Amino acid sequence: MGWGSYLYTSTKKKSTKKKAANWFEKLSVVQLKELLAAAKLAISGSKVKQIQRLLDEPSTTIYSHEVNHMPIQARKKKGAYLTVKDIQVKCREAGVSPTGDRYTLVLRVLEHENKNSCDDKENQEPPKKKTEQPKLTGEDLKKRTKYRWLKLNKQIDERLTWKSSFAHMQGSLKGGRAQIDCSEPEVFMAMFGGANVIKMTSGGAKLSRSFKTDDEIEEANLFGKSYRYGACASLKAPASVNLNNGKLTFTFKYTVDK
Repeated sequence: MGWGSYLYTSTKKKSTKKKAANWFEKLSVVQLKELLAAAKLAISGSKVKQIQRLLDEPSTTIYSHEVNHMPIQARKKKGAYLTVKDIQVKCREAGVSPTGDRYTLVLRVLEHENKNSCDDKENQEPPKKKTEQPKLTGEDLKKRTKYRWLKLNKQIDERLTWKSSFAHMQGSLKGGRAQIDCSEPEVFMAMFGGANVIKMTSGGAKLSRSFKTDDEIEEANLFGKSYRYGACASLKAPASVNLNNGKLTFTFKYTVDK
């Protein structure tokens, strides 16, 4: 028997363990959640989503790769990842303990950084309230009031413009509504003000008036008539007008008579 019969080939299996693409993959789900919470990031989702969240955040992605000490320029080429010594320096600067494993150090730094950012927000001055627009008076109020009246009556005229359906409502009442923009309560009061007719809510910006007779509507300079084929469409009481959230709305009745 020749010597060749004793030769054999190696049967050692190659390691199938996948190499971690980044340091975060080596951590447990509990550890990942602690890092996310310290960085004020959402902790929900699968491990893959948690890791991706840490990689996408500039304040945490710098810890995603374990690198040895190397010149700063060389480190920048690899993404400016921090070594353990770099993290310890950040701990000292933050006034926290620089001892412990990499995970503990990173957690301390993130907690300190985000604690400071929260403190800064608390110390900020509260946002200033929006200054109210000056109220219109004198000639400016007269011009704006006239403009709003013209706009409102135009809307009423359009609603009363003759339609074929008018022929079927001889003598009967039909409802209508006209609406325009009006952000000035003083304009509304100039248009429809008077004793015991203005109702102001607790909000202060909601005003209303009701009209119980046709004469009251006419006295308020509200009109709208449409003549065609010998018929006349005209406003009828009851009606009401109100101002709410910058909208002036006139709700009315109208009829068509031959």
